[in-house]
Amino acid sequence: LFFCIVALYFFIHKKQYFWGGLFFALSAVTKTSAFHMALPAAGLALLFFEKKQFFLPAIRFGVGTLLIIGIWLLILLPRPYALSGFTSLIEFYQNPTHKASLLEQFSGGIPPMLFSTTIGYVGILASIICAALFKNRHAMSDAQKRMYVFMALYAFLQVIVFLRSPGWFRYLVTVEIFILILLFPAFSALAPSKKISYALVGFLAMFQLTHYLFFSDILSRSYITPHARAIHQLLDEHPGSTIGFVDNLMVSAFIPSSKKYHYVYLGGTTYAGTHPFTLPEEKWPDFMDSIGQEYGSIQERFYEPLTLSDGEIVFRKK
Repeated sequence: LFFCIVALYFFIHKKQYFWGGLFFALSAVTKTSAFHMALPAAGLALLFFEKKQFFLPAIRFGVGTLLIIGIWLLILLPRPYALSGFTSLIEFYQNPTHKASLLEQFSGGIPPMLFSTTIGYVGILASIICAALFKNRHAMSDAQKRMYVFMALYAFLQVIVFLRSPGWFRYLVTVEIFILILLFPAFSALAPSKKISYALVGFLAMFQLTHYLFFSDILSRSYITPHARAIHQLLDEHPGSTIGFVDNLMVSAFIPSSKKYHYVYLGGTTYAGTHPFTLPEEKWPDFMDSIGQEYGSIQERFYEPLTLSDGEIVFRKK
């Protein structure tokens, strides 16, 4: 977010497009899910801003962007000079949810968007900004117009990304942050006095804080899940034993790294960690939280089901 705000300062206020592209790229590579759409949004906004002299500003913006993206790729890819090294990266960003049909995924994201209270609340705040924009459309400065154009393009692209996902609201968090940034100027434009606009902002801040502390379910959880507690008990009863997890982050996060193997599917063909069954047999874990169908033969030959104290089943090495 810091890099994106700095990018907006150079891109909109200073019109220094090299530095704007550089900081937009920094925001994109440090928090890809939130800001990767800031780059195409800025490019489209630049086309809108600089209709008569587009190419020179675009070159400056592109050089600043490619400088950071190039360094990022050199660090990220194991073989950055080979075309094959880009295959998994391109596939991951093309379809991070690994659906056969993007149209199916797109349509599946519409119901949670239409009926979510979060979307409704953010929509009300956005409508306040639109009302202020309509009221002051003839009195806005050039920088304000540029800000609104960029925000509209960025929000539109992020909504498309959200609709492609299985309803992951993290894609819309930065849109809400930008809406909140523009909210006070909107209240100032609509309210008859500054005191009323300050009062409205204060009321909204208290409302959000109260909802966050007492009615939301997004606070960090200090309690351990029953299944994780049962696994802890199992490992304590068998000192020196280990357990393998496939994807189950909600449980494996509570297990010490020295006692677990973890293999996580990230999307597309991208995985993190090492699947325990790709290791030599003598290094296989003593227990497996779950075993996929592709390793069903290993389960039948080398593991047996074991019911834990929470009623869940894990697999114990024979």
